[in-house]
Amino acid sequence: MHKKIIIMIPILCFVITSCSSFSKIKTDNPEINLGEQLDSTLILVLPFSKKGEFLPSYAGSLFSNKLSDKLFLTDKYFVVDNNALGDILHQLSIKNLTRLTQKEILSIGSFANADYIISGTIFQYTDSELIGLEAERKINVSGKILNIHTETTSGVINIFSRYKSANIIDVFESITKKIVEGIEDNDS
Repeated sequence: MHKKIIIMIPILCFVITSCSSFSKIKTDNPEINLGEQLDSTLILVLPFSKKGEFLPSYAGSLFSNKLSDKLFLTDKYFVVDNNALGDILHQLSIKNLTRLTQKEILSIGSFANADYIISGTIFQYTDSELIGLEAERKINVSGKILNIHTETTSGVINIFSRYKSANIIDVFESITKKIVEGIEDNDS
C-alpha cells in the first residue's frame, strides 16, 4: 500500500504542474501610439479581420466585443453598442467587413456618430508543424484608431501573445486588457 502511494505522489505532482503550465498565456505589453487624447469620446470597435487557420470564424467579432467591453468598463470612454453595428451596416448596404475601405469605415463611424473607430487584424500562427496541444500558438494583433472628424489615423496598436492550448476567450481577455491599459497610459 505504501509503495503505491509513494509511486503515485510524484506522478500526481508531475500531472498537476504540467496541466497548470500547459495553458499559460504570455501577453507582451502593447505598442500603442496615440496622436491625441481620446477622453470623453464615442468609440466604435469594428470586428477585427482574422488570419490563421486555428481561429474560429467568430474570432473577429468576439475580439471586438471584448475590446468594447473593456473600454466601456473603464468609465473613461463611451462605446457604440456592437448590437447597433448590424443595423448601421444594413442601412449603409455594407455586407463584408473583412475588406473595408477607409471611406466605408468613415461612413460607418459618421452614421454611428462615433468620434473614433478602432479596426484591425488578428494574425494567428505557429512556428511548429505540430498540430494539437504541443504547438505554441502565437497571436499578433495590429490595429489603428481612426479619427472620424479629421479622417486621420490617431493611433496604432500592436500586441503579441503566445499560448498553448488555452481557450481563445481567455487569450482575447488577456490581449484586450493590455490594449486598454496601454490606451489609458498613452491617453493621459
